[in-house]
Amino acid sequence: MYGWRARVGLILPPDNTVIEPELGQMFPPGVQAFSVRLTTLDREGLVRQALELGPPALKMIGIKFIAYCCAASSFFRGAEAERALIKELEQSFEVPATSASGAMVWALQRVSARKVALLTPYTASLTSLLVDFLKANSIDVVTTQALEIPTLESNLQPPEVAYRALRRMKAGGAEAILISSTSFRTLEILEMAEQDMGLPVISSNRALAWEILGRLGIRAKEERAVWGI
Repeated sequence: MYGWRARVGLILPPDNTVIEPELGQMFPPGVQAFSVRLTTLDREGLVRQALELGPPALKMIGIKFIAYCCAASSFFRGAEAERALIKELEQSFEVPATSASGAMVWALQRVSARKVALLTPYTASLTSLLVDFLKANSIDVVTTQALEIPTLESNLQPPEVAYRALRRMKAGGAEAILISSTSFRTLEILEMAEQDMGLPVISSNRALAWEILGRLGIRAKEERAVWGI
C-alpha cells in the first residue's frame, strides 16, 4: 500500500508543477502525498475551493495530515486569516493541517530565527504582504528581494535562478534565509546556498516537508544538526 507510514493530502493551485516532485524527494519511504488540484488562480477562490473540493476528494483515502500548498493565498489576508483557515481545514478534514505560510513560520521558529532575509518570485506588493504576515508572527525581515516573475512562469525557472538571486542578497543581520513560493524550484540549491552563505535556508516546500514529517513523528531524510532532527 502506498503511504503505509502516512498518507498526506495536498491542496494545490492548478498551475503548480514544482511542489509534488520536491516533496516526493524529501519524504522518506512509506510517506506518500495525494493531491487535489484546484481550478482557479484567484486567491479568495482558492481558499473557498480548498474547503469545498478538498474533503470529498481526500477524506475517503485515510489521510493523516492536510497541507494547503499555496503560500500567497494563505498569507495575503494576514496572520489571523491564516490561522482561521487552518482551523477550518482541521474541522473539515478531521486531521491536523498546515499551510505553506504557516509551515515557513514553524520552520523558522524551530531554528530560532527571528530575523530573516526574504527572497520571493512575487511582485514587490505581494512580498510586502508576506513581510507583514511574518511580522505578525514575531519574525522581522531585514532585507527582501522580489524577482517579479509572473505566477505561471515561476514554475518554469531552473533552480540556479534562485541560487544566483540569493548570492546577490545582502543578508547581514539575518539569522536565516527564507524563500517563499511553493511553485519556485529551489530544492537542488538549498544545501549549496547554506554552505556558501553560512545560514539556514528555508524554502516553502522544505518547510512544509519538515513540519508535516515532524508533526507526524516521522524522521526526515535530512538529519543535519542545523535542523535539530
